[in-house]
Amino acid sequence: MKNSVFVFVFALLFTLSCAKEKTLFVADHYADCVGSAPQKCLMVKENEGEDWQMFYDQIEGFNYEEGYFYELKVKVTQVKNPPADGSSLYYTLIKVVSKTKVNVIPTQPGIGNNGLEGNWEVIEITGFENKTGVNPSFSINENKINGKNGCNNFGGEINIGEEGKLTIGDLFQTKMFCMDEAALEMYFMEALRNTAGYKIENGNLFMMDATQKTVFKAVQKQSTESSSAVSQQDQSYEITYNTSTRGFSKEWVYNGKTLVIHQQLPETSNKTIQISEVTRKEIDQLFKKIDLSKLESLTPPSTNHQFDGARHAAFTVEMKGKKYQVPTFDHGNPPDYIKNLLEKLEKLALE
Repeated sequence: MKNSVFVFVFALLFTLSCAKEKTLFVADHYADCVGSAPQKCLMVKENEGEDWQMFYDQIEGFNYEEGYFYELKVKVTQVKNPPADGSSLYYTLIKVVSKTKVNVIPTQPGIGNNGLEGNWEVIEITGFENKTGVNPSFSINENKINGKNGCNNFGGEINIGEEGKLTIGDLFQTKMFCMDEAALEMYFMEALRNTAGYKIENGNLFMMDATQKTVFKAVQKQSTESSSAVSQQDQSYEITYNTSTRGFSKEWVYNGKTLVIHQQLPETSNKTIQISEVTRKEIDQLFKKIDLSKLESLTPPSTNHQFDGARHAAFTVEMKGKKYQVPTFDHGNPPDYIKNLLEKLEKLALE
């Protein structure tokens, strides 16, 4: 009996010693997510400067109300022998530090969302001198923003209001680490998160914070049918496709002569496939059906890539010194506009 009591007390003390306290910030609305089935998830982060993350667990004692931004103090306990489809962590509310009503800016009706819709290239970021030779770029279409912040793709929601006001919603981004662009990505994403308004003057877009201070400046990327509709002319081009997740990274590059495959994780390997003239012509025919000016405004058909650990993909075309990129999408489920071309190239990569 004494041994049983001792074991129980030891187990209790061990469990309590494994418990940790932490701060969680909770967004003002649910997000669609997929666990064992489609569901609604909270959006949380541990530090205010971070991106929101899907939260698949429950917080015991926390009664969530949409429309409010929360700061919570919670206790996190390790779960011993969790079920296969369950979490290894158990969250308990200690206290609600703050609960703040979020005032949503109503979307401004009108064509073109006051000139914001389209493709933009960032040429200045306040407080940062960009020496990388790479400029972040993004497109705005139907209250969605997608782009590339350096070497990573990002996306999210944008709500455009009246009198030059806007709000940037939940943002996600891929997690490739590129040493040269790391600082650029950090400064740009922070500027984007701080954006609360905008103005357009002489073709320049000025994104501003809540105090009307400019956080970055962008110019519209011009693309015309004559320069990007490949069906009118035969030009050399290069296609890059990369896919990655935690513990896996793979890229292949097609240039009309070869298909070069690089894999970095879980192990490094390289493979080069020579392209026959017949195959090249088949790929050219599929490529000529694509208008490159439309790539940056394509909408991913699914959003599993927004979840931590999901396998995401990027598709880029370089032609005449200019790059055209499709917003990040789920590996295995590309936008229909590029599906036939991508499937043809993937089939080659598997040979």
